[in-house]
Amino acid sequence: MQKNEIIKQKQEAFLQESLSLALASLSDIRINSLTITKVEVSRGKQDVKIYLDKLGIDNEREVLDALKRARNILKEYILNVTGWYAPPKLNFIIDDGLEAQNRLDEIFKQIHKDEKKD
Repeated sequence: MQKNEIIKQKQEAFLQESLSLALASLSDIRINSLTITKVEVSRGKQDVKIYLDKLGIDNEREVLDALKRARNILKEYILNVTGWYAPPKLNFIIDDGLEAQNRLDEIFKQIHKDEKKD
């Protein structure tokens, strides 16, 4: 692994943890309990993709609207904790990867159970 890649992974892990704390500190109950599954930072730190666990979300549109309203607070928070000169553009993405993984796990359990019966 190259040095730049290691630095990028550390930045992403730090942002994931920091943004989780920032979301938890907000008063909006729709977003303060969200789980961030992954953060991707673009090469020039201009864009940040924030992946949110779908399992904790009832109404995606409502949650994304609330996050859009909290975007400036989160940008300011990122500037404070990272020391970057300019805030990145924040992109929130609902991640259904864990949901899909859980479905696959259930399918594999069923297959395993069926094999034991035979």
